Amino acid sequence: WNTQYSNLFLSCCCFSARAAHTYHMLGVLNYWWALLLAQFCPFCTVFYARQCTDMRLRLGGVEDGLATNCACAFCCTCCTVAQEAEALDLSTGWGRQATTGLGQPLVQPAQ
Repeated sequence: WNTQYSNLFLSCCCFSARAAHTYHMLGVLNYWWALLLAQFCPFCTVFYARQCTDMRLRLGGVEDGLATNCACAFCCTCCTVAQEAEALDLSTGWGRQATTGLGQPLVQPAQ
């Protein structure tokens, strides 16, 4: 695992806020709606983001099947959110500018 400790900590302790930030930055959901949905129905929110949007493609991944998305949402929720957050950070160069020398972010923030 190459996930930053901050992403791991936030995904385990502040799951709703970390997921909402990722979904907002990718234009999947508005931050406040994502925060509320993740707080009251976390598994459904993660499943929706993985299964019903192009989020994984925008993060440089591949689409997974229904069974995989269900397993990730219901069995590995915190790890899934941490990996999505890490992929977002890597694609935007957040926290790594000094070492990677990235120019423009690959993912532009949603308006």
